[in-house]
Amino acid sequence: MHDLQTDWLVFVGTYTISASHPQGREDGIYIFRFDTSSGELDQIGSVKGVVNPAFLALAPNGRILYAVNETREFQGQPGGGLSALAIEPSTGRLRLLNQVRSQGIEPCHIHLDIHSKWAFVANYASGSLSVFPVQTGEAPGEAAQVIQHEGHGKDPQRQREAHIHSSLVDPSSRFLLVADLGIDQIRVYRIGDAPQPLIPNDPPGISLEPGAGPRHMAFHPNRPVVYSVNELASTVSIFAFDAESGSLSEIQTHTVLPRDFHGENSAADIQLTPDGRFLYCSNRGHDSLAAFRVTSPAGKLETIDHFPTGGKSPRNFAIHPNGRWLLAANQKSDRIQVFSIDPDSGRLAPAGRTVEIPEPACILIGRG
Repeated sequence: MHDLQTDWLVFVGTYTISASHPQGREDGIYIFRFDTSSGELDQIGSVKGVVNPAFLALAPNGRILYAVNETREFQGQPGGGLSALAIEPSTGRLRLLNQVRSQGIEPCHIHLDIHSKWAFVANYASGSLSVFPVQTGEAPGEAAQVIQHEGHGKDPQRQREAHIHSSLVDPSSRFLLVADLGIDQIRVYRIGDAPQPLIPNDPPGISLEPGAGPRHMAFHPNRPVVYSVNELASTVSIFAFDAESGSLSEIQTHTVLPRDFHGENSAADIQLTPDGRFLYCSNRGHDSLAAFRVTSPAGKLETIDHFPTGGKSPRNFAIHPNGRWLLAANQKSDRIQVFSIDPDSGRLAPAGRTVEIPEPACILIGRG
């Protein structure tokens, strides 16, 4: 018998085919039960046959798990895929519902609107965004729209062309923000209905500092503020968001590294605590979590400290809805580290057992 007050499900997406595993692995998504009284993670299952589920999303009803299949070929065709899996509430077991092509190469991110009407998939390598109908709350249909970005950025290696890395729906579900690492822009689209769910906004978005490389974004839970973690520059940019026009205006850009660090680094993920008091970003290279305090109504940040993640290349992390726990996926050391969050200072402390899992890429917390 599990305690519903303390037991939660944790889903971990991994790379099944990579340089470390060139022949591939059968298990792609791992399922854990997380005890919020102790910080312990216990594996209760895994799913086979879902290739490179490198990013996950949960339907608002909590019954469907979506995973991108980050590949260059899927179902015998060029590109990647999108998989939908049903969650059995009592056990957390997953059952594959269906898979569709992502209509782009190497999809790396999926995001759903709060009404679970549309799923937005970022195809990194092809620089495109695919929109899938999910009105039934179950399996997605074929893509309703594919938007192609064009252009290039400052970095001759990473920004030779557009590379959409993520999308984020605003709290009203009227606008979609799209982070393009390749062209240093956050594009804004109005969300409508079929046959054209996304319409370019006016103004169309905002350009970041050349070479910034925007990757992931987060809305402040109770202020009109958006944060973007910038992979190439290892910075976080803060924007005021106008909920009526969908426009963005930059407030501040802050480094996510210690001032005395001079090695190679790429920033990866960004999350806020549910109360909006603390913000965290992950660093691959410095292999740390940068912790910030939100210090003003405008959302400006003040550095708290940098905390080692207990492994290499923390690609993704998740904060529990109670704001007390943070789970970090150290992709290149095959390890998940649990941290407790001090509610007064925002400081992190290792907690629970370290969990070994091959190439964890994404962590998602759901109700048990």
